[in-house]
Amino acid sequence: MDDLEKKYAILERHFQRERSARKEAERLLEDRGRELYDALQSLKRAYEDQESIIENRTSELKVARDEALAANKAKSQFLSSMSHELRTPLNAILGFSQLILMDVEDEYQKENIEEIESAGQHLLNLINEVLDLSKIEAGNMTLSIEHVDMANLLPECYSLTRPIAERFGIELSFDEIENLFVIADYTRLKQVIINLVSNAIKYNRKNGTVSVEIQITDDAAVRVSVRDTGNGIPEDMREELFEPFKRLGAEKSNIEGTGIGLMITSQLVEMMGGRLGLESEVGVGSVFWVDMPMHESDNLQ
Repeated sequence: MDDLEKKYAILERHFQRERSARKEAERLLEDRGRELYDALQSLKRAYEDQESIIENRTSELKVARDEALAANKAKSQFLSSMSHELRTPLNAILGFSQLILMDVEDEYQKENIEEIESAGQHLLNLINEVLDLSKIEAGNMTLSIEHVDMANLLPECYSLTRPIAERFGIELSFDEIENLFVIADYTRLKQVIINLVSNAIKYNRKNGTVSVEIQITDDAAVRVSVRDTGNGIPEDMREELFEPFKRLGAEKSNIEGTGIGLMITSQLVEMMGGRLGLESEVGVGSVFWVDMPMHESDNLQ
């Protein structure tokens, strides 16, 4: 009997320990569960707060975006309107200057009138470039994409840039080609090439050369390369070339320019589906090149 009571007492103690252990485990589990619940509630509140913040921020950004778009549109409309208003009297100034030059014989007076005409032409070019820039920024630039005969376009570019080359004492040459067509806007592609050639002339060294070379690339594009013998462009300054109103120190010289021509050129090339690139070596010169899609069916093999 004593053995039975001892065994019972042992079992009772074992049972008590297990029951205490179970209660302790239940308590710990309950505490952990409460902590987890509180953590989940805190996470939920933080998520809701963050969601509210994001929603408010998104709303603020939308308002800011709408205001910026409205301001940009107003700016573009203002620039467009002012450009048209300024071009009318400028054209009159240029026209009368040219008429007066035809009758003036005194050299001093003639030089003064030529200065007026030159300044007026520079201002007109600036207005035209600002107008182009505002059109591009507003998304209002329209293009007429067609098959452009480079054999017709390049001689026109040469005729328009040759007087500039003669004025600066630069030797200018263009490759002669036949039966080579690209897909582009005729007027805008001519604008691109003339701008690149004009820059190559103006920023060249004395008695330098500018050559326009044509080749067909491996990916069926026509590459127009404008090579000059200028001072070259340091690598750390090249990105600034295509930013508006950046002239890389040329604004301190007597060379006329606006600092937006290359940006417009880059945008126009991209809009026509082409690519604009640059290679330069300081002290040797630079090559600006434009790749335009070639229209193969029109090109004689």
